[in-house]
Amino acid sequence: MSRPAAAVSAVIVKVGTLDDPSLFGGPDMAIYTIDKQSFHQIADGLRSFERLPG
Repeated sequence: MSRPAAAVSAVIVKVGTLDDPSLFGGPDMAIYTIDKQSFHQIADGLRSFERLPG
């Protein structure tokens, strides 16, 4: 877990560190999609941004 200095209300949690992701709900958005690989799937209707939204 980390807290970016520029967005004090944000918390970044790496999904792979969660034992039971269902306890935390789903994602609000996908960011840095410009770097996504062909096997990454973004759910329909999920807000997504190639870079950090501004």
